[in-house]
Amino acid sequence: QRLETAALAYVNDYAVPLVRATRRGEAWVRGLRASEEGKQRMAGLRQEVDAFLATEFALSNAEQIKADHNYQRATIVAAVGLGASLLVTALSTVYLARGVVGPVRRTARMAERLSAGDLEARVPETGKAEIAVLERKFNAMAESLQHGRDELARVSDEQAALRRVATCVAEGQPAPEVFASVT
Repeated sequence: QRLETAALAYVNDYAVPLVRATRRGEAWVRGLRASEEGKQRMAGLRQEVDAFLATEFALSNAEQIKADHNYQRATIVAAVGLGASLLVTALSTVYLARGVVGPVRRTARMAERLSAGDLEARVPETGKAEIAVLERKFNAMAESLQHGRDELARVSDEQAALRRVATCVAEGQPAPEVFASVT
């Protein structure tokens, strides 16, 4: 505002009256006093402009330093955030591998043993939540299959014994041999 006021004062109070006086042909316009006054006013304006530019340059430098500092801080925060994200991702991967994938793979290996006829195969029940349910159900299924096989073997043995008795009876063997077969 001071610069604007000084520039308008130079134009309105010095330059315009000087031009009008020159057009009217007044002699004082060509004098040393008028020229010196113009130089002094212009030097004052230059000082004002130089002071304004120096102040603006200092403010601009301060803003640039502040912006650089904020940029460095934002870069550090972004790097820390990225590092934290990578750490969380790595921990999640390890957790999923140990807590989910490992037990599921162990259960799959036991299922292969079970399907190959090893009815003694059991999964250690170490999981949590749904994995623990899967492990318990797998072990219950293996137990049921083993029980079914044992029951089938018992029924098969009973059927074989009954066939032997029926064969003895059909062949007409004497009663003591039939009773021996029954016992």
